[in-house]
Amino acid sequence: MWSALFGAEDGEQQQQRGDPNAPAPVPVPAPDAAAGQRKATDASEAAAAPPAPSASSSAPAPRHSMEQSGTVTPPPSLSRRPSQYREDDREGDDDDSPMAMLLRRLNVLMVKAGQHEFEKKTLVDQMEKERELMRSEVAALERQVQDLKDQNLQLQYKIEYTSEPMLMERLQDVTDMRDALTRVKEQQERDLEAKEKMLQETRQQLAQKEAELQTLRDEMEAARQLHEQEQAAVEEQVRVLETRLAEAARVADDASIREQKDAEELESLRVSVASLTQQNSDLAATLEEREQEIERLEHLKENELTQLNEQLEHTRRTSEVRLAEKEQQVSQMQAEMTEKGTALEKTLQEKITQLESQLQDADNRISEMTSVMDDYKHDCMELWKLNEDLKQQLALAAAETMLKEAESRQKEFSGQSRVSDLESQVEELRDAVTRKEQELVLKEEELLSAREEAARLVESSKRHEESQPWKENAIRVLTEQVTAAQRELTEAMELNLHMSNRNSWLEEQLVNLEAAVSAAEQANDKLQRDLIQKDESIMSMNAQLAEAELQRAGEVLSSKESEIAALRDASASETAKLKSGADKLKDEKRHKASAERVALLTEVDKHLKEVSRLQTMLKKAEKEKAALESDANQLRAVQDEKNRIVEEARQLEVVNRRLEETNQELEATLERSKAFCEDVSQRCEEKVIELQEANQRALEERAEEVAQMTLANGSLRREIEQLAESRFEQERFIEELRLQVADLQAEKNVLAARAHRLMQELSQYTELPDEELLADSQSPAPDLWELLSSGMEQLKADLELASKYAASIDSNAVDDGPESEESLPVSSS
Repeated sequence: MWSALFGAEDGEQQQQRGDPNAPAPVPVPAPDAAAGQRKATDASEAAAAPPAPSASSSAPAPRHSMEQSGTVTPPPSLSRRPSQYREDDREGDDDDSPMAMLLRRLNVLMVKAGQHEFEKKTLVDQMEKERELMRSEVAALERQVQDLKDQNLQLQYKIEYTSEPMLMERLQDVTDMRDALTRVKEQQERDLEAKEKMLQETRQQLAQKEAELQTLRDEMEAARQLHEQEQAAVEEQVRVLETRLAEAARVADDASIREQKDAEELESLRVSVASLTQQNSDLAATLEEREQEIERLEHLKENELTQLNEQLEHTRRTSEVRLAEKEQQVSQMQAEMTEKGTALEKTLQEKITQLESQLQDADNRISEMTSVMDDYKHDCMELWKLNEDLKQQLALAAAETMLKEAESRQKEFSGQSRVSDLESQVEELRDAVTRKEQELVLKEEELLSAREEAARLVESSKRHEESQPWKENAIRVLTEQVTAAQRELTEAMELNLHMSNRNSWLEEQLVNLEAAVSAAEQANDKLQRDLIQKDESIMSMNAQLAEAELQRAGEVLSSKESEIAALRDASASETAKLKSGADKLKDEKRHKASAERVALLTEVDKHLKEVSRLQTMLKKAEKEKAALESDANQLRAVQDEKNRIVEEARQLEVVNRRLEETNQELEATLERSKAFCEDVSQRCEEKVIELQEANQRALEERAEEVAQMTLANGSLRREIEQLAESRFEQERFIEELRLQVADLQAEKNVLAARAHRLMQELSQYTELPDEELLADSQSPAPDLWELLSSGMEQLKADLELASKYAASIDSNAVDDGPESEESLPVSSS
């Protein structure tokens, strides 16, 4: 115990100094089993954990205790134990003992176990971090899929709203109405804010007025106090003068001159008293006026507040009523818009049915478009095949580039060249399409030239008829009828063309919307199900869509071919009829010229009608071509979207496989670590059993030595405890005295400062000479604001001194704390 406080050497010296007759120290035997076990545990903790700072270095030393006391500081050998000295005295006899070997072996095993446990923890942490990264990647991919879905929906809505001008107009009307309502609402909100600002300003003005009234009240109170002070001073002066007059009556013979002076002073004082009374009455009158003004201002403030509250309530009610009315109008407008939309849909459906019937009647009269349609059919099939080949090549190229992008960046140039080749092929196909369109334009020009030839024939016939004046009226009537019929026919064809375009556009939009909705629903279902089933369903749907499109295109083309053949037969028969009619006209006589001319005109009219019909059918075929191209583009977009979804599904599969592999690896590592830990624990248990047996034997051997050591240590313990208690009691008493001295010094400083300030204040009122009393009586009274500011400064100084005093007390308590903490372990030891 002595060595724990002052070191082993100091303890032995003091023991020899204290007891000179004591026998020489007996050599200490080997350490006991408890000391050996303590050493083993300490060594294992030192090997497994990093070195921690000692308690002696962390605990602060007591203030002024070691400097002023006569005791010596503990030597550097404070942390050494008696067992270490006893082991040093044994001259290393136990280094090769089986106990030391077992302890060293146990230390090595504990170090290895700690290392393996640390490696296991690091592996588990690393795997958890990788798993979190994979989860974050999967979440990011899911967010990307959701963003793409949202983009698809936005594009669909944009297509719907931008494709229909009537809907756009209605939506514009609705948006304008909504903007107008929002503007009205914002205006009303701005009005409310302005009213609230006005109310706030009035409140601020009222607060200012109240502050001014308060200042006036304070001034009146100060004036009252001044008046009272002046009245008291005057009364005091009157008393002093009366005493002086009494004294002057006693010594009237000696102080006649003084009597005159006193009389004059009395008169001046009376005049001052009269002026003071007049001032008092004036102040009372002004006080009453100020009180009346205060009451009036309070009454005005209450009236203004009530008016403002009423205005606010009125504005709120009116704004709520207006908002309700506007909401009702909006709901009514929405209902009207829905009703109008349903009515328009019905009317459009009826017109579509009518136009379909008219289209069925008009499709039976196509004549001279067989060759053009054959070429167009062949070109469309070639374009579709090339488009499919390009789609497959692009899909393969995209898949190959996405798979080989991480492996080698050098193949990007080849992929880009391939894409450029494909783009050049697409450009060539576009050029071919443009050439076909140019050919169609040439065909239209040929038809126009044929129409011009027919017009020239009609003009020549007109000239021939003009040579016969008796037939002019009939020919003019016939020509007017023909032009009117042509005009009506062109108007009908234009209307038919417009409605057919409208019908085809609506059908395309409906098909596009249905395809988009079905594709979105299928994509959502497929992403929620297994990835393998998604791929199969996508491929099957692609094949079905391609087959359906091919079948539809084939049916359309076959129907067009049949119609073109029928029209070709009709045109051939009509041309033959025209030729036969022309031959008959040449052979017949002139007296039948009028009838023949009428027949010829009718035939020409029919021919012109047929040409116009052919032109309309040509335009319709061009529009159908454009529709087929748009369908092909949509199919390409759908195919690209499906390929992208398939690629994302594959990526998700790869990520899931990686996660499964990492989970399996983690499970395997955990199993291995568990097996290793079980093996280590078994070995440790065996070593512990062996050590317990050796310790048992050592305990049996050293039990007697422990009994002897306890007897010797008991007396030393008692003496050391007595010395430590006496020492710490002295130090505690000294520290208490120091704290009391510091408290008294702080109180002394506070009292000295207060006394100094009080002396200064008293000197202002008490240390006045006698001859200056009258001058001071005529001087103005001290300012109350200055007195208040001086009092506040005094209070601030007192608070600063009190805070310093509290800080000194806290610092003394903090210094006293570590001393008490150090006293506890020493006394316990």
